[in-house]
Amino acid sequence: MKKKASKSKEKELFQDILVVESGDEYDKEQYYQDGELASWRDVCRFIFIRSFPSWISLCSHFILFNITLYGLLLGTILLGTGAEVTGGCHASSLLEKISNPVTNVLIGMISTCIFQSSAATNYVISGLVVNGMSIEQGIFIAMGANVGNTISNTILALAHFMNTNELERVVAGASVNDFYFFYAIIVFLPIEAASKMLYHLAGSLVPENLSEGYQWGGFVTYCITPLVNTIIISNQALIASIASGEVDGCDAVYPVSCTDEFKSFDDCAAGMVSCDGVSGDCPFLFKAGASKQGDMSSGIIAMAIAVGIIFLSILGMVKLINRMIVETPVEVIARVTNVNSYVAMLLGCCFTVVVGSSSVAESVLNPFVASGVVELEQMFPWSLGGNVGMALFILLQSFYSGNAGYFHVSLANLFFNVFGILVWYPLPYLRKFPLHSSLILGVLTRKWRIFCFLHLAFVFFLIPFMFLGITDLLSSQNNGLKALGIVILVVVGLIMIPLMLYW
Repeated sequence: MKKKASKSKEKELFQDILVVESGDEYDKEQYYQDGELASWRDVCRFIFIRSFPSWISLCSHFILFNITLYGLLLGTILLGTGAEVTGGCHASSLLEKISNPVTNVLIGMISTCIFQSSAATNYVISGLVVNGMSIEQGIFIAMGANVGNTISNTILALAHFMNTNELERVVAGASVNDFYFFYAIIVFLPIEAASKMLYHLAGSLVPENLSEGYQWGGFVTYCITPLVNTIIISNQALIASIASGEVDGCDAVYPVSCTDEFKSFDDCAAGMVSCDGVSGDCPFLFKAGASKQGDMSSGIIAMAIAVGIIFLSILGMVKLINRMIVETPVEVIARVTNVNSYVAMLLGCCFTVVVGSSSVAESVLNPFVASGVVELEQMFPWSLGGNVGMALFILLQSFYSGNAGYFHVSLANLFFNVFGILVWYPLPYLRKFPLHSSLILGVLTRKWRIFCFLHLAFVFFLIPFMFLGITDLLSSQNNGLKALGIVILVVVGLIMIPLMLYW
């Protein structure tokens, strides 16, 4: 009788398909508490035992989902490349102002927000270290670059602006990494400034000699970048040269000049829009004789194309995910998404190393978070794993770059990410700080949708620039300006500290 009842229950599981309105969500906690999780055997039966029409539907669904996923990845990389071209001159000039630890963290954060890529900032760091920048300064810039890198995921979350339910969930999921890094920097910035802990720990593991070798570029480099390069290519070498002082500003390289009527890498002295150094071909948005404003316009055009691709891709992914929710028993969904947090962290790390971009790794889960399939508590460890994966990816590149100073900075950045997790994740009480902060932001965004734009503007640009200005005043030789900086700092502290405690 028991065996018969078990078969009856199993049959009921796969015949009783949950049908809900598109966009409705389910409460997985209810199923966890009632013990109604499907077994992995049940999950495999649901996936593989199906009729021929059902197989056709599954295959077409899988193909469409991968097309939209590729579109999302393509749009993300194109958006970052366009941002590098548009803001490269300003960001490279900003990197010339490195001084004290706080300023360096802020510069790393702002420049990465402009580049939309921590990999681009680390490429500039490698050039600065070669040209005389100290390792300690590079560590602080890399620390800030971690925070700036999270802006991409928050921007992509805005694609759900029209649906308040989706917007609340996806903003919370996208911003939890922002808050985590802010808390991590609050802890480790003063420790590193006082003791140079990361510097000494990483320095003890740096080999005496490094040789150049094969550098793993990741899925993005091999499968997405070639297509992006047909549209636009950012001149990262020029950004590094301006930041290091080798080139006296962007104005020195404009207008773009070509020695031959056929545009190629060898024949053109490129500005912010470059040609492909391997094939020699120039992208569609490269213009011979272009001015500085012309290249910035090309970057803006690339960003506009990227936004369109991202919006359409996310719209398609959400539709497909909602369709999947309709056709899949909640017991099966609950089992598949009920992954141990440390396993999710490991998966996020491995996925990021393979893909070669933490922004891509996080943005992949955005539509699932928006649809309610993946919860905030599951997104958080994935993001933390993605941070470590990106640090490992940069470390591997620096190891085969032949640049010992760059490797030293990359290794210290890896330790920063690992120690940050050890401080803020294992203990539930401390874990609640970034989780609750992102939840509050999600709730506020649901009530006032404009709040997500204010969060982007204030957290990633206005507040960092404000503190950058305050540090300039405090380091001024003029006593009046120094006193003004102290007064402003006290006023800002009296406003922000109670606000942070309330938050």
